[in-house]
Amino acid sequence: MVLFTVFKQFDARPNAGATYVGYSDFLDEVRNQSQATVDAIGAQRDFWIAEADLQWVLQGGEPDSFVSLGGAGGDAPAAAAH
Repeated sequence: MVLFTVFKQFDARPNAGATYVGYSDFLDEVRNQSQATVDAIGAQRDFWIAEADLQWVLQGGEPDSFVSLGGAGGDAPAAAAH
């Protein structure tokens, strides 16, 4: 609560320069960077799952079901559409 109060006091400065960033802008930027990191990790995860599935099929394996990629609700396999 103290940190919020300190940020709030500085955010209300009337003579803030062009390089000034308010506390809400700062928190939004941190949140956006955190979400970008989470999305990048999810994309890498999806890539390696797809790579493993591709190698399995190229070596003659036949999947029982396909995994839905893109972080759409976990690792629950989706039914094959074939």
